[in-house]
Amino acid sequence: MNKTSYSKATAIFMAILILLCTLTVNSAFAENDADGFEYYIDKGEVTITGYTGSDTKLVVPEAIEGYAVTTIDAWFYNTCENMTSIEIPESITSINSDAFHFCTYLTDIIVDDNNSVYTSEDGILFSKDMSQLITCPEGSTLSSYTIPSSVEIIYDNAFYSNSSLTEVIIPESVYSIGSEAFHFCTNLTNIIVSENNYEYTSVDGVVFSKDMTNLYIYPQGKTDELYSVPEGVKNICGYAFFGNRNLKSVAIPDGVENIYRRAFSMCENLTDVVFSNSLTYIGESAFYSCTSIKIIVLPEGLTGIDDAAFKDCVNLENIVIPDGVAYLGPNVFEYCESLTDITIPESVETMGNYTFMRCSNLETVTIKNGLTSIPTGTFLGCENLKSISIPESVTTIDEQAFSGCTSLNTAEIPYSVTTISTEAFQNCKSLAEINISKNNSAYTSVDGVLFSKDMSELIIYPCGKTDSSSQFPMV
Repeated sequence: MNKTSYSKATAIFMAILILLCTLTVNSAFAENDADGFEYYIDKGEVTITGYTGSDTKLVVPEAIEGYAVTTIDAWFYNTCENMTSIEIPESITSINSDAFHFCTYLTDIIVDDNNSVYTSEDGILFSKDMSQLITCPEGSTLSSYTIPSSVEIIYDNAFYSNSSLTEVIIPESVYSIGSEAFHFCTNLTNIIVSENNYEYTSVDGVVFSKDMTNLYIYPQGKTDELYSVPEGVKNICGYAFFGNRNLKSVAIPDGVENIYRRAFSMCENLTDVVFSNSLTYIGESAFYSCTSIKIIVLPEGLTGIDDAAFKDCVNLENIVIPDGVAYLGPNVFEYCESLTDITIPESVETMGNYTFMRCSNLETVTIKNGLTSIPTGTFLGCENLKSISIPESVTTIDEQAFSGCTSLNTAEIPYSVTTISTEAFQNCKSLAEINISKNNSAYTSVDGVLFSKDMSELIIYPCGKTDSSSQFPMV
């Protein structure tokens, strides 16, 4: 066989081999259906991903197609809405902790006594040694529940969306509680922690670290309208007040330094927050969708406001960003539809994308000298913004920075700006002029039209320019 023939034969062989491997892989992970169960087979084991049958009392088989059923995955929750009980066989070694989310009527999880990884008690799923509480079914009718004394860890979302639960008693053995352990428990009003617990304590049904420096859980169903965070607390932890619909006013004392992720998210009746002067950080989505807040006065010591911190605060009319804040995360004020003016102080050096996106009534923006870039989508959809003066600290205007600002009629660009995206002023239907400083080294403008400095490239012809005809300079 000559060299050319050998090479062709090798190429054909490799192509066939790759095709066979592809078919094998695709077959291994293909979705199948047996008795209503959706599943795939990989390395001789079956993973169940859903159920499309009509049984309400579901029995998971030990084997499908002769292969052991070992895993129930998270996709399962998409198809379990009518299920009232589920029996887990001996063969199951892995259950995704989110597997039974949205199983609204599920009251009982029953595990085979011979299962080596899991067990159940009162319809609740535990690790075999009862040290980990994994899932309490959403449809459980337990109102007051005492967690067994063997439990050390309560999983994230362990009691997810259980609407019957009003009280939980936590024993001394528990040293870890997931931040979302009681997510959407809308009637939970009281959490009692054993006095002998070394990690946690509770005061008036609210969970704290033992030393009272961290506020962990304020029950979602607690009915108080006013709450004062106790002295000594330094951190309001992630999801602490999440979704409480009764709370109207919160006083945060001096000493509190951090408000973490989603701490007050979806507290829809919260109108008044008094911040501590010691506060330095507001975390991701901390006040997301607090739809009743109108005015926020932030403390002078604040240095960072993270992603989407005030997103969807649709009635927020006034907020003052203090001089000292160095960072505004992406989407911080997105959809704050009632906000009419904002000043970005000179301390702000960095903003994330889409910071003021869809602030549809924002009319006045003052950007002090300090910001170096106007990122992607910063003012996208701010349809009432009429003018913008960009400070000399800015060097870059990214794509869609002012896209959809349909009332914007002029833009003043300083000498410092060396990069402007061609999409920066996209769909600005009223924009008639882009004016460039004469000292700008990268750009120039003629009759409001943006050109490269050497006039060799026309970059942006404003959407709102009304000239019936235009004559461009000859280069």
